[in-house]
Amino acid sequence: MTSDRTERELVFATQYHGFTTVEVALPDRYVKFANRGWWRDIPETYRHHYSNPPYTVNVFYSATNRSVLDVLVREVGPWNEDDNYWKAANASNPRRLFKDLPLGQPQAEEAFFRNHNGGRDQFGRRVTNPSGVDLTPEVARRLGLGHLQNAWVWVRYSRLP
Repeated sequence: MTSDRTERELVFATQYHGFTTVEVALPDRYVKFANRGWWRDIPETYRHHYSNPPYTVNVFYSATNRSVLDVLVREVGPWNEDDNYWKAANASNPRRLFKDLPLGQPQAEEAFFRNHNGGRDQFGRRVTNPSGVDLTPEVARRLGLGHLQNAWVWVRYSRLP
């Protein structure tokens, strides 16, 4: 039996300045909206899938053997807004876009390395890095990354819808 979600994935992380010092951005706008209590911005057909916030992830950087746990998803990005890549296309809360990609594969990574969607994100922008998660500088620092250093990190998605 195939799981309808990936529990963890190795994804490329970039950094951004968030609303708080400890947060991440993932390419699912409804996670952001739920965590901020913006229920009217989540379509009725999806609202029940996002009804149990807060939604967090755990991030692990193997080069330093450091983790940051229970990091709140406060923003959407880095590229797409509807690429909940940790969900299968046939899941109860299915992957909304790029259903041709494998479970756990961020579309930005595929666009960057394999020219998926002509090398563009859902908005038609040329993807210039393979990022599947954005970290605030404080999360990156706790992982042992330098200022604005990008890296491949493990992200555990078990607390996401």
